[in-house]
Amino acid sequence: MVHRHLLMRVGNRFAIPFMFSTTLGLAAVALRDDPAMRVLLPKDVSAGLPAPSAAAALLGKSGAAAVLVVLFLAVTSATSAELIAVSSILTYDVYRVTVSL
Repeated sequence: MVHRHLLMRVGNRFAIPFMFSTTLGLAAVALRDDPAMRVLLPKDVSAGLPAPSAAAALLGKSGAAAVLVVLFLAVTSATSAELIAVSSILTYDVYRVTVSL
């Protein structure tokens, strides 16, 4: 029972980062010569700035704000999934075995 929850959590963990890296990363490459797109140095790319830069080039400040909101929601969702996984492990593997025989 616990293992099914863990597999679902691992499968959903990478969906949002992969979506951002493919769509907005490719948009940053496509907008490289656009005047609205800022020039990204290799250290900017390593810091993860292509996604918000592409969103800001496409949608202005609201695009960068949307990326920030979606990133916040992804982090809170992942934190919630981690808390649920830990509570399931504690409930089924610790409480059930040691306390409630």
